[in-house]
Amino acid sequence: VLNELLLGASLGTGYMTSLRFLGPIGISEVLMFLVVFQLLLKNNLKVFTFSKNEYGAIKLFMFPTTFIILPLVTFIFYFLSDLNSQPMYILSFIAGCVLAFLLAESIAKGFNMANASLWFAIFFILTNLFFPSLSSDVVESVRYQGAANNPNQLVFYASSLTLLLIIYNRVAAIVAIPFIIYIMIQVKSDAYSLSLVVTLILSIILTIIFKLRLSKSFLYLFFSILLFVVIPVLSWSFKASLIEIWLNADEGNLRTTLMYNALIASLKSPIFGYGAGSFSSLDGSLGLYEAHNTFLDFSMEFGFLFPLVIYFVFTRYFIYKLESRRALDSAFFVAFIISGLFHFSGRHFVFWVELGVFMSFIYFSKEKNIDSNKLLPN
Repeated sequence: VLNELLLGASLGTGYMTSLRFLGPIGISEVLMFLVVFQLLLKNNLKVFTFSKNEYGAIKLFMFPTTFIILPLVTFIFYFLSDLNSQPMYILSFIAGCVLAFLLAESIAKGFNMANASLWFAIFFILTNLFFPSLSSDVVESVRYQGAANNPNQLVFYASSLTLLLIIYNRVAAIVAIPFIIYIMIQVKSDAYSLSLVVTLILSIILTIIFKLRLSKSFLYLFFSILLFVVIPVLSWSFKASLIEIWLNADEGNLRTTLMYNALIASLKSPIFGYGAGSFSSLDGSLGLYEAHNTFLDFSMEFGFLFPLVIYFVFTRYFIYKLESRRALDSAFFVAFIISGLFHFSGRHFVFWVELGVFMSFIYFSKEKNIDSNKLLPN
């Protein structure tokens, strides 16, 4: 129970990056290290064993990558180049990776994510509701950002929270989501607005499909047509409006430039990346900016294989939820993915918690992961 409270408190305060007191470390990170330590003790270090299956293969790739290759590459570029290497993030990535596998295995053994998600919601909502009274700058700013350094950080915490509530605690979701949406309206995030629209539309479509009891083959055909026909046709038909919307949200073409440069940088070191740091521009012309895209930021730090493995797990989870006919779970998962398109959520422990949750569904006893979903129809 204590670990569930600590995990929820850590996640609920994780967005408060402006209150960090030692580099990337703040109250949330200290709490999360306590969670990792406690879970390691309960796990008896079995997390460092490797089973002969897909799950074990993924762990066998990710552990050496974060424990050995990441530190080695980081220090090579730190001492031998002028790139923006940041060795202080090495420990965070190692802890995050271990956390993901620890959580996947702990959930299968009874770790109650319904309680953890509830505490996540309580801390996230209360800190956001009361924080404005502590700072006049927040009240007077154009976009609300609470205790976050960047308002976009609130976006993926909100998306992660709603996804966890939908998965594990539908009753709490009914109460909490209106508050979350109210907070996010103040943030004025185009990415969050997009995720809401996509979630609503996808929820309706999937609910209809699942109610009709259509086959898996039809479901795959539907998504293939949606991805490769409907979306491209609609994008082409409304390209002028879409371009205008994108340019308005692109902060003077900054995001497009960051993502493009991140891709070029990744292609120049596709196997090992550049280690921990921000490398969206190798010539330093864009200062210390990241790519602000989870996949590309991972590819710059680790090489392309690392994010490909992570997004492979994401795809497996999405397929599992579709085959389980979970309309809301699937739709809110897409919102979670969208939130990662416009910020590097991999720097935050909440990302690794979600990864652990996804692996718990894919590779361990699925029935144990269903909690209060039984109380409400999907």
